[in-house]
Amino acid sequence: MKCQEFAPHKHALACERCSIACVYCGSPDSLDHPVFICENHFKMSEKCCKCGRPASFQMKCCKFCKKMQLDREGCVWVLDIK
Repeated sequence: MKCQEFAPHKHALACERCSIACVYCGSPDSLDHPVFICENHFKMSEKCCKCGRPASFQMKCCKFCKKMQLDREGCVWVLDIK
């Protein structure tokens, strides 16, 4: 199966710092699998910085690279450096 069948929201699958490959196909290609910072390098804030809802790891704003990923409702999730 293709990665997008597992990850239809195109959430990140390769950590920028430790180069973890895609967990579904093994590809390290950041063009196919958007780069993010994995849980080992960042921890979640408790709430969305826009709506205040509880945070979800798949939906985040990375303070390290300043790139945002929005969920379907347009909320931005914030990660904090450990």
